[in-house]
Amino acid sequence: MSEKTRVQFSIDGERKGKPVKLQGIVDNPFAVSGHWLRGNLHCHLKGWTEEAPDRYRELGYDFIAAMDHDQIVMPEPREDMIFLPGAEMSPGHLLVFGVNDMDDIKAEDGDRFPATLRMIRATAECDGLSFLAHPLWSGWTFAGLRGLCEAGLDGIEVLNATCWGSGDTVCSDQLWHGLLSPANRLAAIAGDDAHGPGHLVGDTPKAARQRSRLAWTGVLARERTAEAVLEALRTGRTYASEGPVFHGVDLRPDGKLTVRCSPCVACHFRGKQLGYGGRSIFPPDDREVAEEFVFDFAVTGYRVKDHLVIILEDEQRRKAYLSPLRLDYTVQE
Repeated sequence: MSEKTRVQFSIDGERKGKPVKLQGIVDNPFAVSGHWLRGNLHCHLKGWTEEAPDRYRELGYDFIAAMDHDQIVMPEPREDMIFLPGAEMSPGHLLVFGVNDMDDIKAEDGDRFPATLRMIRATAECDGLSFLAHPLWSGWTFAGLRGLCEAGLDGIEVLNATCWGSGDTVCSDQLWHGLLSPANRLAAIAGDDAHGPGHLVGDTPKAARQRSRLAWTGVLARERTAEAVLEALRTGRTYASEGPVFHGVDLRPDGKLTVRCSPCVACHFRGKQLGYGGRSIFPPDDREVAEEFVFDFAVTGYRVKDHLVIILEDEQRRKAYLSPLRLDYTVQE
């Protein structure tokens, strides 16, 4: 934790009507100045390299990963779009960013699990980042996923829009949340997994029926550069969304955590299962939506442990998953 993101508090609260004291530290990586950017970290540009940047700019995107299967596909540089070198590596569907030569991390032929382990470790040695794509669709076992985390996996693709047509395996949030621990602070990302313009919103009647056909990653980057986006991914200043937008996450020393966002019908706060494991907060005063939600540690802090995941939900029941805030405090009766 850096001093800037660390919030230390000692507050009086309650637990089931009885007084308690909460003492410790919460690490809020979003307590830095910067720019909230939207991007796609999983799209295959081969065959539509020139068209893709324009299409994503029309959708309000600031960055995209320049990738295909096992190779970088880099468009011509342009001022209005940030390109991150990346690839989806075989055989484990591992998304790799910040590595300029994929030959440095390619695994030799072999079974998926050991090959993916080797790629994760090789990526770290190259100072790159590794995220697992659509783990639910890929059929990873929980034991296998834990092994990948131990090897240094940086995060999980929590949402993948293309998986809607494959048994509705879009969302891997339960797998992701179950893997979170003090040792595994996995960042959340999302992507549309587009293999051409036909996968984007409204391009075909079928695509128009399939939800929004979008899933994207939000980051809080210090600057509008590829290096700053990679740094945000590395430090967990990310969220995975299929609609809602985070605008700010502020934590005060009195234990009140305020989430600012696009209009939403609910904000869900989830920690390691302890009692009820969290709380859902709804708009006040009978309003249907709100753009601000407050989680009070003095009231609900006893329900969460180790980490806090924040989930937004909008009127269309679309969700956004914030990368975890790390918790290290005690509740004393």
